[in-house]
Amino acid sequence: MRAINGFKILGMMLLIHLVLAVPAQAQFNISRSAENNSEIPRVAINDLGDIMVIWHEHILGPDSTYHALKKYNEDWSRSTAIPNQNNRSSQHCDIFAMGDDFVVAWFNKKSDRVEFTRYSTADETWSEPEVVNNVHEWSFVKIIATTDNRIAVGWMEEVTQFDILVKIWDEEEGWGDVKNVSAGKGTSSKYHDMYPGPDGEIYVSWQQKFRLAGAGNNTKEIVVNIEDGNGNWDGPEEINGINLKCYRPAVAVNLYGTYMVGYMRLDTTKYIVSIMRDGQEDDRTQICTADFFDHDQYMTDAVSYGAGFIFICKTATKEIVYTTWDENDPEWTPITALGKGVKPAIDISGQTGAVAVWEKYVEGRTQVYGRIFDIGSGIFSPLNQNFELVENEGIFKDAYFYRVTWEKNSKNSGVSVNKYNIYRRAAGEVFEKIADVDSNTYEYNDYSLGAQALKYYYYVTAESSGGEESIIIQ
Repeated sequence: MRAINGFKILGMMLLIHLVLAVPAQAQFNISRSAENNSEIPRVAINDLGDIMVIWHEHILGPDSTYHALKKYNEDWSRSTAIPNQNNRSSQHCDIFAMGDDFVVAWFNKKSDRVEFTRYSTADETWSEPEVVNNVHEWSFVKIIATTDNRIAVGWMEEVTQFDILVKIWDEEEGWGDVKNVSAGKGTSSKYHDMYPGPDGEIYVSWQQKFRLAGAGNNTKEIVVNIEDGNGNWDGPEEINGINLKCYRPAVAVNLYGTYMVGYMRLDTTKYIVSIMRDGQEDDRTQICTADFFDHDQYMTDAVSYGAGFIFICKTATKEIVYTTWDENDPEWTPITALGKGVKPAIDISGQTGAVAVWEKYVEGRTQVYGRIFDIGSGIFSPLNQNFELVENEGIFKDAYFYRVTWEKNSKNSGVSVNKYNIYRRAAGEVFEKIADVDSNTYEYNDYSLGAQALKYYYYVTAESSGGEESIIIQ
């Protein structure tokens, strides 16, 4: 899962300095735990290109569970426990990148509360865990950071029935009130996923139980509720109303505002992905065969890149596979296998490609495995992209322009970079190319604003002499 730092949205995009001893296309053991079970990994990449992987490290004994992490910069670091836990954290944890930093949330089952911490890359320190909310019984936790620099934490809580609750943090107000995003819809809401929209929105999807006529008869629909970036929720809506048992959705939103929801359909034991445009299901595609018991597993994940999506899941034969879809070629690609395992998660960077992690059973223990791979053209976007609004004070009136800067990407050392393309968009719009510069230029000034301090977002791609171009990523 991933996010961008408010004003730097699409400015300082993600990079990796790939110096691992393993090939980029090979799977490798991340957790390397000699004695313990390493379970349910999650992954995020920040604007500096650090990969952070967290997981649940399960030591023998009921009071000996904690979350561990590994960070990738020049190399993988040693795994360490996130500090100041009480060693009875639940398996339910999640991570998201927020600018240069990382935010993490989990369920503290000793104190029955959802907790939050933030990792500062500049200081290389974790903040003291703080309570997001006290909860009743157990909780399934998700966290995202939005493109307008907010943080949203969602959890599943059972009081009289299961509901999906969300709490939002912003820099001025801190943590807001709890919002029951599933209220008034069906009888039981479970297993949600969350994703940021391109203009500060928050998308939440979950499986919703509806009772049908007849004893014990029910259906489970996939439902979505969208917050507009200003605290207003649309209300829960079914994505297709097929009246069948559908489980464990994964949601992602691209730069066009199109969103996808992947889920497991029990009657056919297939993974299905629905493409949603303007609140309506535009396409429904069967991806691969699942296992009947997958409805009770953490089994899929999704991430967006520019106009496209990656959907990752586990097949019935416990193969981790992925498929991609793009607005410009709206067909899901044939599945590609990454390795054996379960419970996958994924993130992507225009500067380095995709990073997938999953849980794998090895020599009597579960371990965290991962793989770095390219879904693009073999050319990567420049590093450390940033943009800032600059005011020129004149005698009669002020003028404004945006200064866009970036750095050369060493991963393109084997590619002949011909030029850099500068893209721009306003809120609610898609990126359009506004200029290009030669491969020895690392700055561009957009003087088209005049006297208006307009809000624009920028992204820079690299293009080879053969016309291949790196991908744009939210």
